[in-house]
Amino acid sequence: MEKQTVGKFIAALRKVNGMTQTELAEKLGVTNKSVSKWECDECYPDLSLIPVIAELFNVTSDEILKGGRITKNQEAITSESPKTERLTGRLIQNALSKFKYLSLISVFLIVAGFAFLSGSWLRDMIFVVGFLLTATISIILELVLANITKSALYNHDIENGKDKRLLAAT
Repeated sequence: MEKQTVGKFIAALRKVNGMTQTELAEKLGVTNKSVSKWECDECYPDLSLIPVIAELFNVTSDEILKGGRITKNQEAITSESPKTERLTGRLIQNALSKFKYLSLISVFLIVAGFAFLSGSWLRDMIFVVGFLLTATISIILELVLANITKSALYNHDIENGKDKRLLAAT
């Protein structure tokens, strides 16, 4: 049995839906030569087009990238794979360690700003402005990092349908 490829899958979807390469190209805003190259596996569609192609043919982006339909059994095996779990765990650990590291930088900036302020006892406006600037930057940095980390954890939970306790920890 010949292995299904992205190009062959797109060609099969196009044919099942009764489209020509030119019609598909017009809907995607590309040339028919591009579609032809995809279907011959000379190149792949731009990543930004994958969701558009998937929606057009009522399949998932994963199925387009896999080059075929994903059955429920394959989906269960893929989502519970130990390798996938380890990689996801590493990504979460990396996000948390970046958050902690940059939080320390924020705290350092506040302490540095306070040191500038206390060294002058409000005699010199440069120190006051320096403190306010570093404090503002560190607070903004902390808020942005907190939102990025919560977003990453929330997206992970949505995809896996579990580990809601991670959100409460942040």
